[in-house]
Amino acid sequence: MKELDLKVTALASVRKQMQAISAVFAYAVQQDYIQTNPVHGTTADIKKSVVAEDKHYSESEIQTIFGSKLFHEDYKPKKADYGQAHYWLPLMLYYSGARSEELAQMYVADIYLDDEVPHFVITDEREDQSTKTGKRRRVPIHSHLFELGFADYVRSLDANGRLFPKLTKPKDGKYHVKVSLWFGKFITGELGIDSDGRSPFHAFRHTFITGCRERNVRIDVQNAITGHSQQDVASQYGAYSLPLMNEVIQSVPKCF
Repeated sequence: MKELDLKVTALASVRKQMQAISAVFAYAVQQDYIQTNPVHGTTADIKKSVVAEDKHYSESEIQTIFGSKLFHEDYKPKKADYGQAHYWLPLMLYYSGARSEELAQMYVADIYLDDEVPHFVITDEREDQSTKTGKRRRVPIHSHLFELGFADYVRSLDANGRLFPKLTKPKDGKYHVKVSLWFGKFITGELGIDSDGRSPFHAFRHTFITGCRERNVRIDVQNAITGHSQQDVASQYGAYSLPLMNEVIQSVPKCF
């Protein structure tokens, strides 16, 4: 289907659709309209998820993205004003493996530039913040962000305001959605990168985790940084220090 440039429905969506159809036929059987459910058992061979390796950016794609005019020519969206979110969000996502909304909803007060290990805090303490796990965590800041002027950007903002004040949150929506859609159109239209079913911002999270695996970073430390649930009971005890996590963050190769 891809060879014919036709849209392909995700396997998870196919599974849900078939289950819905099966439910209709199951009701028909119960009401004696038909004798058997013709689609019973048809979802057994449909995979529940796609392979994770398909979701990250390749090394060449990372070079293309961060070698583009967006990061070297003060390029800005033509029809929307996201402040500096279109510039800093991809960089922060690449260097932290965080979820898009975790960063987009952040406040200036969540950034600790003067700590011994500069870091930001992902939290749901404010009414317009949420976390997938409901847990607060700290994430060290990569040195390359400081080289690019991240500290100056943070200090230029209202100390009581949000990190990306131009991002708006529609009712029952999320701060990152519009700028993420723009970024997706930019990398496909301007840079020729095939989305291949990937979420343009979330792919950085997959890229970060893939890189950790390739560098043999302990899975429990990865989880502490990215906010994934720990896989065993022992990993849930004790704490993961900022210096320990900082070693992992600083090991991420510079994107340009």
